[in-house]
Amino acid sequence: MACLGYFTGTETIKINMKPDTHSKSGLDCLLAFAPKFKNFYKPIGEHMFTVILPMGLLSIADFVYKKGYHTQIVHLGLEKINNPRFSLKEYLKEVNPKVVGLSLHWHYQSYDTIEAAKEIKECNPGIFVVLGGLTASYFHEEIAREFSCIDGVIRGDGEVPLLRLLEALSIQERDFSNVPNFTWRGPEGIKTNKITYVAKQEDLDNSNFTNFDLLKNHKLYIKMQDMRGARWLTGVTNKILNKFRPAAYFPLLTHKGCPVNCSYCGGSKLSQKITCGRDDVAMRSIGKVVASIKEAQKYGYNEIYLSYLPLNNNNHYFEELFEAIKKAQTEMDYYLECPDLPPKRLIEAFNAIRHNGSKLYIGLSPETGSEEVRRFNKGFYYDNNELIETLKSINSFKIQVILYFSLGLPAETARDIDITLHFKEFLRENFPNIISISTVNPVLEPASLMHIYPEKYGIVKTRNTFKDFVLSSKDTNKEGFLTPRLGYFKQDFYPPGENGRLSREDSFRIYLQETICGSSCRLSDFIISDFLKTDNIFLKKIISKSSKSICNIISAFRGLCNRCLI
Repeated sequence: MACLGYFTGTETIKINMKPDTHSKSGLDCLLAFAPKFKNFYKPIGEHMFTVILPMGLLSIADFVYKKGYHTQIVHLGLEKINNPRFSLKEYLKEVNPKVVGLSLHWHYQSYDTIEAAKEIKECNPGIFVVLGGLTASYFHEEIAREFSCIDGVIRGDGEVPLLRLLEALSIQERDFSNVPNFTWRGPEGIKTNKITYVAKQEDLDNSNFTNFDLLKNHKLYIKMQDMRGARWLTGVTNKILNKFRPAAYFPLLTHKGCPVNCSYCGGSKLSQKITCGRDDVAMRSIGKVVASIKEAQKYGYNEIYLSYLPLNNNNHYFEELFEAIKKAQTEMDYYLECPDLPPKRLIEAFNAIRHNGSKLYIGLSPETGSEEVRRFNKGFYYDNNELIETLKSINSFKIQVILYFSLGLPAETARDIDITLHFKEFLRENFPNIISISTVNPVLEPASLMHIYPEKYGIVKTRNTFKDFVLSSKDTNKEGFLTPRLGYFKQDFYPPGENGRLSREDSFRIYLQETICGSSCRLSDFIISDFLKTDNIFLKKIISKSSKSICNIISAFRGLCNRCLI
């Protein structure tokens, strides 16, 4: 998600005011989002990847809009779906923006975002192009130094820096020393301004995360969202799967920051410190969170996605939030992501928000069946018995569960992978409320501990610089695996039957992916939970074991349908 916030010193900026008069000559600011336009997954074919807008983008747009700057958000992938002949150059001529802010949060966007920046400069070199988001924040100096199509990078929280930048440009000021969190090219080279503000609770409470009117074609955007991941399908596959498309879900921001470090996460405590200057967790007030839910419902969302976070200084926050949601009677579906195990009282409070047959889901991320590997990698550690007891509690309330595992974690051996596969089967056979067990390979994330300290985590990085991430995100993943290239490998990893070490990223990744294809295909989870909607343990086991064959059959059927339509 994009970071956002306001000065935490003497200056506090409120945004609860009517918008000022806007420019009539064109947009003051266009905030653009480029997905990874081309990706390939064997069962569904070519598709767009990483398509969900960062949570803070709407808030940033709303903030500068209410300060009097004519602002719009455009999702370049959405526009291509709405009109395959959509041209960014032609649209720039139509709206004539003075500034274009490109969101670069997820590293998968790197290539397409840079290509969009090049296209903007080719269309009009006078447009000021600025990047923001986690990936841009981490590589801010390299981007400013190596990519002439980028005029500057906003690091971390975005509202106030963008406002200050717009103010400077409106008077044709080219000295940006007073723009906080900003990296830019000055006459004497690269300038890096200090991170001088981070969002606190008051700032988050004054933010609007639901002003979808600022997003071009927002009704289509809401319709396109689903819970099968950040992928937008095309052609025959999309027409078929649309019949089983789950409810559109709204990612609800309750807090910013994280109290722990997980090895694979680009948003951990240390990562937040480096990219956003954030030392602690900032929570939104419960009333503001509930107000966002109501606003999202008005726009057409009918499922809320939120994350539980254990809080030592306020461990009743989420119980109180669920009580407030219950009183609001929103009658929506809710998905609760839990990086740590939720206590029984929290599960009970979550269950109490159910209204008139609404659906509740809880997502848990044990990552591995090996307790040693979990302890080494997860900031929120729990053992397998604690996980089992929590699943029993969730099952007693008849709440559906989605589990998330990974193969290829630091300190993991081939034996640990076998432990994970057997543990997953045990859970699938004993808990009928588990509707999906997702298994992926962890990908090297910028600002993650794996990326910062590869030696400590026993990996060899194949992506170090931003240019490396640009090149890797250009890859169309023609092998058809769910996970693109990983960005790392483990030299000392000995898979069963191998005489030598897996010393290359490709062989390491292919071994892991083929293991997933043979036992943990995401496609089989879709068939179980969305197509058949079955709790039958025996049937779920058969489908899971047959996932590779099912994948080949569906892929062949999709190819035949596409050829028939040509």
